[in-house]
Amino acid sequence: MDSQFGISVLTPEKEFGNFSSTMALLPAFDGEIGIMPNHIPIILLLGAGIVRIYQGEKLIKDFFVSGGFAEFSENSLTLLVDNVSDISKLKKEEAEKNLNELNADLESSSDINLNKKIMAEISVNRKIIEILSK
Repeated sequence: MDSQFGISVLTPEKEFGNFSSTMALLPAFDGEIGIMPNHIPIILLLGAGIVRIYQGEKLIKDFFVSGGFAEFSENSLTLLVDNVSDISKLKKEEAEKNLNELNADLESSSDINLNKKIMAEISVNRKIIEILSK
């Protein structure tokens, strides 16, 4: 049997789930990364995107994260994410509506800190639209 590792997915509000896996694909901030058993210890900044968890060649779970951090050491992967959603619950029309509202908010705001938050939300909604357009 393939070597495995444990995965814990946590948000500020709850534990999303615990999984056993032979491979996980993560949306790192600067590109996708694969984690397999006995990977070197690593800490990653996650971007918005899909986490895919495999048992062998079979995809057993996938979900959308809006960003966060991942830490892998001693065959344990911990994902600390801002928000997590089942892909089936994402709605393209809702993301498009949010994107239009956020762009309007950005145009009317002169607050630098608020603009940073708005731009982060714009990025998340763009990623949702990109994923659901495939």
